[in-house]
Amino acid sequence: MRPFLLALALAIHIPSAAHAIDLAKEGHSFIGEVYSLGGQSGQSGKNRDLLFRLDRRMQVSDGVAHAIFKDLEGREAVTEITRYNEKGAVTSYEVQHHQLGERGLIEVVGDKLVFTKWVAGSPEPRRREEPLAANWVVGPSLVPLIAYGWADIEAGKRIPVRLALWDRQETIGFEVFKDRVETAPGGKQYTVVKFKPSNFFISALVRPILFGFGMDGRSLDWVKGRVLPMRKVGSKLKSLDGEVIYLSRP
Repeated sequence: MRPFLLALALAIHIPSAAHAIDLAKEGHSFIGEVYSLGGQSGQSGKNRDLLFRLDRRMQVSDGVAHAIFKDLEGREAVTEITRYNEKGAVTSYEVQHHQLGERGLIEVVGDKLVFTKWVAGSPEPRRREEPLAANWVVGPSLVPLIAYGWADIEAGKRIPVRLALWDRQETIGFEVFKDRVETAPGGKQYTVVKFKPSNFFISALVRPILFGFGMDGRSLDWVKGRVLPMRKVGSKLKSLDGEVIYLSRP
């Protein structure tokens, strides 16, 4: 099965309900909530703050996905636009970071990965390119990749990928692998998948991202780690490590 088609067939589990949304029927459309870290995984409102809300919509007909992070006042913090070709491969990924006043674009152009970044106050965009790697990913394409390689992950294998970063305008090597099985207070079990830099020195500086999947790999309850929106501390914006809890659309 193609990765894109598999992504449409994934189910996102609803922690507070007894069913899951079928993305093949819902059009890969769901919402989520971003919390500060702390408390029990997958539990909203437990000893932490709700910071942002996420709304993701997929237009299957034209292969474009929009994800919008909004603060609690409804202001857009970050917008992601991911475009896919007819085979399901990502052709471009755009981040509009409204908080920073910056925009980044990653495009596949021939055998190159081309990065373009617009910064507030700068008249010209910054461009950079590097050879296109077959295993390159962006945030929105990572979960389908994990689901596609679930059998290998369950068998203990590590999947190497190169994560394309819009802000740094480069790709960095990461590994995806099964970390542990975690049991919630209510008895639900998660397979925790870890996403961490493959370089020892980078891994010492960058926190891994953790994914809480159902035991069969077909549902995703939560993700912990660095998120795109930033938290305002005083008059400054600070990078945010948080937990995204996925919910169904009302």
